[in-house]
Amino acid sequence: MSGAAPITAITVASISWIQSLKMTYGSTVTPRRGGRGGTVQTWTIGAGEYITSVFVRSGWFVDGLKLTTSWGRQTVLGVNGTNWAVATPCLGFQARLIYVSGIGNDFLEQITFYWAALPASPPPLPPAPPPRPPRPPGPAATVPTELLMGPFGGGGDRFTPFVDAPPSAGAQLTGIRVFTGSWVNAIQVAYDGVWGPRRGGSGGTKQERILASGEVITRAVVRAGGYVDGINFITSNNRTLKTGGGGGSPNQAVPCPVGAYKLVGVRGLAGDAEEPYLIQITLVWELLPSRADSALAAEAEARRAGWKCIYGLDSVIRIGPTTSQPECLTLAGSNTCLTGDCRRMLGCAAVGSGPALQLPGQRLPGQVFGRVGCVGSANPNTSKDYQDSTQTCPRAHGLLAMNLPRTVNILMITIILDVCDTGPSNPVSDIELSLYDDPYSLQAYWSTISGGQAVFNRNTSLIKNVKLPCRRFSRSVCDFWSWVSYVDANAAALGVPELSSYPWHRTFVVPKLTNCSDIGFSWGNTVYVRGDIASSAISPNDYLNVFKHEVGHNLGLSHSGRGDNAYGDGSDPMGYCQRCLYNAPHMLQLGWSTPYATLSGTQLPPGVPSDPITIAALTARRHTPVVINPDWLPNSADPTYLGSAIVISYRMRVGQDIGLPDEFDGAVSVHRATVPVGGTTYVEAVVAKGGRVVVAGARLVVSVAPPTQATLSVAVVRVCRYAVSETECVMA
Repeated sequence: MSGAAPITAITVASISWIQSLKMTYGSTVTPRRGGRGGTVQTWTIGAGEYITSVFVRSGWFVDGLKLTTSWGRQTVLGVNGTNWAVATPCLGFQARLIYVSGIGNDFLEQITFYWAALPASPPPLPPAPPPRPPRPPGPAATVPTELLMGPFGGGGDRFTPFVDAPPSAGAQLTGIRVFTGSWVNAIQVAYDGVWGPRRGGSGGTKQERILASGEVITRAVVRAGGYVDGINFITSNNRTLKTGGGGGSPNQAVPCPVGAYKLVGVRGLAGDAEEPYLIQITLVWELLPSRADSALAAEAEARRAGWKCIYGLDSVIRIGPTTSQPECLTLAGSNTCLTGDCRRMLGCAAVGSGPALQLPGQRLPGQVFGRVGCVGSANPNTSKDYQDSTQTCPRAHGLLAMNLPRTVNILMITIILDVCDTGPSNPVSDIELSLYDDPYSLQAYWSTISGGQAVFNRNTSLIKNVKLPCRRFSRSVCDFWSWVSYVDANAAALGVPELSSYPWHRTFVVPKLTNCSDIGFSWGNTVYVRGDIASSAISPNDYLNVFKHEVGHNLGLSHSGRGDNAYGDGSDPMGYCQRCLYNAPHMLQLGWSTPYATLSGTQLPPGVPSDPITIAALTARRHTPVVINPDWLPNSADPTYLGSAIVISYRMRVGQDIGLPDEFDGAVSVHRATVPVGGTTYVEAVVAKGGRVVVAGARLVVSVAPPTQATLSVAVVRVCRYAVSETECVMA
């Protein structure tokens, strides 16, 4: 049930549960959804008043709705009682309910709520609005002291309902056990050290978490379908209990804000002998006094201390105030970067009482870090993440993705191999052309597209010839990794004592005579390039691309595809383009571009086009791509898009983008990239000026204004997301 006009009335008929629901949008009344009969209640919404909070009671059917408006008015439609579950989204802004959908047969069986930002643009007045009450004075805001998240899972009247709650006032949840296989077989909780009954079926491997004194469970994710597939619990000490299989839909089962509530109980349905599983679960949360303010203050302190999350970066990083080196946030006693997203800042916050430890180099008054969370930082000299050659993302991004007070040198050694008298794979001049001397070499390329942030030249790199002996290797057998191991073990004797000074970027150029079939690949800190591909005379269409592509992997970039072809992006060397920039997601990932705008459902109410966004060419300005997080997608949406961002950029055939294909030149590129970035990026669409495209998987429409004399070097874009059909988005 949806309409462009605001909700002006809700009508519910109920007996023991809600029989039917009818919505009024402006002056338009929707059909009655559900069955017949029941006591009718109608609640009218005033002009300029919006529903801002919803709680739901439900079992087999929807029993009742508890609503609060922006004026502070409250009502219960349907059947009142206990066990209300929160249905308001966990967002960083106040939202308004704009429409509902669901399933109605003999009763109202299911309901889903759709939200947009508050305040919204004033809607057009309906021609004949119903009578509306005057606005009453708003009461003081209150925060629920107990919230239910769920139910998650299946149902069935043959299964056994259960409730685990504190046995007495003040009793504390001190442990949790989950018995799992492919699904969750059972769950068991302890209060004050005493374990309660096992809830669910038999079998399963036991996993448990005993909570320390003062430690509470503050976050949970439940995966569920017909059964409960898995549950992840995270504590205030940032410890995790990850249980179950990978099936089912993931559900964030924690109230907002994260860190403000603790888990105090569970309830649900236990299986039987035929289906010995945990069928359904609801999590019961209790407000921690003053915890919400403390959690938000801790995050604010983290940001003031310089810690930040950068698009595409898996770790929370900063520039050390005393070292001027990149540092990543770590757990106490660890030198490995925390990975995740900005919410890990809250996970690191000591939001309880007691003294807080200081982070190295920080003496901010009132800093609330580290009592049980993050107490240190790691830099390239001490962090396992930076030293481990397989962890390219935290390492490369920590060095490249921040505005350092100095430029960053990209250190690389290139070894030209001669395997048992094949002769060197290439003359040094071949490699110098690709790395330094060509106008589109790595030296010019990285310096230009990073805005001078990254430095690569003869002073930061080295080219060496190495001959491998015939007594160890055959010239006609491709044995690359044995060659690499031999060079590592005998570097000084082979004339490469400098090898250990280049731990991150090592390129081996291999003679074609060795019968190696691969033309190039990258693994960890090692790059393989076949010699004929590195020659401008033999491979004039590849001698630059092979280095930009393979060393791009070495920097942490994955391929860029289109359709079913993982190499199909013709606008990026990580697909194939010899003289093109890395695409917008990859530029963001490296930190060589920053988002001009970051949009989500907050800024994009369904069916409402954005204001025009003017974006410059990717070559012209660092601050240009538009990043859209489609957080409006339901859990049933294509998983490819649930875990992705849509990145919009404008490309022109100039500078280091001179090799851009005709299709991309002067057009808007729409890419899909995994979040956190690290997987293959894909071209979703290329939109010429005056064109329009629907990204169905993201329920998004992208429209580009026709060209004018004033917009030759920029693109003017509008975006609109829809709930059901692209026809909801009307853009001139």
